[in-house]
Amino acid sequence: MEISIPDLKRKKEALMATFRQHLKKKKASVSSGCGYEDVYKPIWVFYDVMESFLGDVYECSNKMHTLTQRYEHTVVEPQTYETRKVLDEQEELARPANITTQEGLPTPSNKNVLKRRSSNPPELQEATRHMKSALGTINAVLSNKMNQGDDVCDLYGKLLASKLKKYFSDVEQQEVMCELDNVLIDKKNKESPNTELYFFPKYSALR
Repeated sequence: MEISIPDLKRKKEALMATFRQHLKKKKASVSSGCGYEDVYKPIWVFYDVMESFLGDVYECSNKMHTLTQRYEHTVVEPQTYETRKVLDEQEELARPANITTQEGLPTPSNKNVLKRRSSNPPELQEATRHMKSALGTINAVLSNKMNQGDDVCDLYGKLLASKLKKYFSDVEQQEVMCELDNVLIDKKNKESPNTELYFFPKYSALR
């Protein structure tokens, strides 16, 4: 594929402009006195290669100026519309899939916050454990049902017993069972008033 000389020049300008931007950010973070972990580390794919042979050139030039003049001389330069367009194309090709814009790149100040947000929060871990436990209980009950030929009522009874043992103390288990018995008695009495059912004593009598 043949590329015209003007296109090559524009691509060169775009690469140099991007390199100088990352170099400025890196030197600014080093000069700010921040720790090693907070020093700006460019993720642009061409940065390390370009720094390996351009770093000394910019370093020698920087020694001739003060700190502020050095950054202005080596980094800041006006960009034409064509240069900006080519630069955007280069950044789009070099950008990782999980980063949408150049401005969205992690900065030294929010890098730790992004790490914490990306990890599993305690609430999610706790919910996952409860879900696995519930699924394990259901699978175990279903397995017993298949082996013993249990019907739906047997299945629900075992699941209810498992929940009572897991989430309630002995006293609370008695109270819950009494409440369930009262519900069954009331339901049965409404449908068949002359039929008597014998369960636990009324919950109010236990208090």
